[in-house]
Parts: sequence; C-alpha cells; structure tokens
Amino acid sequence: MNIKPVSMVAVLAVAASLSACSSSNPPGNGKSKAPPGNGTTATVASPSSSAPVPAHSSSSAPVPAQTGGPSDTLVVNSADKQATVYVVAGKGGGLNFDGDQNGKLTVTVPAGWQITVECHDGASIPHSCAIVSGGDSTTPAFPGAETLQPFSGIAPGQTEAFAFTATTVGTYRLVCLVPGHESAGMWGTFIVSASASAPTITS
Repeated sequence: MNIKPVSMVAVLAVAASLSACSSSNPPGNGKSKAPPGNGTTATVASPSSSAPVPAHSSSSAPVPAQTGGPSDTLVVNSADKQATVYVVAGKGGGLNFDGDQNGKLTVTVPAGWQITVECHDGASIPHSCAIVSGGDSTTPAFPGAETLQPFSGIAPGQTEAFAFTATTVGTYRLVCLVPGHESAGMWGTFIVSASASAPTITS
C-alpha cells in the first residue's frame, strides 16, 4: 500500500480552519468573557433579575435615652400611628419642662396614636413625668402614662420612658409629681386631638 506524503501547507490549512470554527461557536454556558484588561481575562456571569430593594421603614422602637438629651424632640412614625416625645425635666436646673413653665410647652397628638415619652432629668434634683387629667390630679390619664416612681422621681442625669395609647380626646397636663413641683409651675399642656393629623410640639 502506497502512503502519499501530506504537505505541511495542508496541515496548517486544516488547523486554521478548526481554530476558526471553535472561536465562532463558544460554549453556550450563559457566560461571556470580559474584554482583557491587565493581562487576565475575567469571566462575568450573565445579568439576571434581582428582587426590588425594600423601601426604608421607620423603626417603632423608642428613641434611645440620651444623657443631657435634646429638648423639644419629636419622632413620628405616621404609618404605624406612633410617636416618641423627648422631654427634659428641669432643664437648666429649674422647675420646668424644656425650659417652659405653667403650661407653655404644648404637646398635641392625634387620638388613637401610641405615644412614648422619654423623660430626662436635666437637673440636680429628682423629677418625674406623668400625663394627668388636670391640676392637682395625681392619677395617670391613660394606663401607664407616668414614669416608674412619679412621686420620688428620676435620679438626676437619668432617663425613663413610658408608653400609652392616647384613646380619649381632651386637654391634659404633662406634670412632675414630685411634691411641690407642679404647684411651682412644673407642668405643660398635653392635647389629644380628634382633628390633628400628626403630633406637634410648641412652646
């Protein structure tokens, strides 16, 4: 049997043809190659759909206690009908709430909202916070609407919180129930409104 010699030209032609076919039909693995950059070739996955990023939602947790914290602070969560009021009792050492006396500080909240009050003692003597129905009343107007020991008060520099639901429309008092403090002017106005759309603080 005679074997005819194959020329080197023919071999090179066949190799070139196979190489061209391979490069024009890459494997269908759902991936593509990124253009060369620094001498390496990175493999990039094909784009895929991703879940939408959830909208930011406000936390309903009470505002953290702050030493010597801000007065007139109001944090509102309208979606859940919740609000946190931060009050400084004895600001500057006086018998006041946020520096105001005799009802000048006014907190207004919509009826049915859950209210958290952060009461910070900013003085050198004990103070407390409570929501009562009127002058000389020592009973909370709503269940839970007072600091833990309203008559002995919070230690200077400390903060206590209480929460309640403002169920009944009316005008109430934010008071310090440590004996003698309310009568000396340490009270503010607390209004539960049927028409208010959001809580407010004015002074």
